[in-house]
Amino acid sequence: MANKSKQGSGCVIAIVITAAVGAVLFIGFIGLIWLATQMPTTPRSPSTANNNKQATKQAVIDRDPSVPSEIEKPTKQTAVPQISDEIKQIIVDHFVLNFTDVRDVFIGQEHDDIKIAIIVSPGTTRIRAKEIGENAVRLIKSLSDDDSPGKLIGQGIYDYRIAVGTSDENIMIQGAKNASAISISW
Repeated sequence: MANKSKQGSGCVIAIVITAAVGAVLFIGFIGLIWLATQMPTTPRSPSTANNNKQATKQAVIDRDPSVPSEIEKPTKQTAVPQISDEIKQIIVDHFVLNFTDVRDVFIGQEHDDIKIAIIVSPGTTRIRAKEIGENAVRLIKSLSDDDSPGKLIGQGIYDYRIAVGTSDENIMIQGAKNASAISISW
C-alpha cells in the first residue's frame, strides 16, 4: 500500500512540475511578444535614403565592405500587402512541428514592419538561434508577397525585426533587416 501512495505522489509532483514549466514558458512567450512590439523602428528620411541607396548600389558593384549593407528607405506612398493570418499560422505550425528546439513563434505586422519573436528550448546555442531566425525570415519571404529569397535573403518589400530567446529575460539574439538590405544584421 505504501508503494502505491509513493507512486501516486510522484505522479502528482510530475504534473505540478509540468504545469509550472508550461506556465513559465507561456509567461516568457508573452514577454517576448511584448519585447518584439517594443523594438524601435529606424526613422526614415527620404533625402538620406536616396543618397544611401545610390551608395549601396555602387558598393554592391564594387564589393566595398566600408559601405553599410542596410540603408534607410523613403516612406512608401503605397500600402504594402498584409500577411494573412493563414500564412502566419502555417509558419508557426511549421516551426513548432519541424524544429524540436522551437517552442513557440509570434509574427506581427504593422504596415511594412514584420516582427518575429521565437521562443526556443533552453540549451539552444546563439548560432542555432540565428539559424532559426534566418529560416523564419526566409519562410515568410517565400510564402508572402515579398520577394523570394535566393542564396542571400535578398531585398524585398518588408522590414524585419527578429528576437530569439528562451524567455523574455533571456533574449539570445536580435536582428533586423530593412527591405533594401540583402541580409539580417545581428
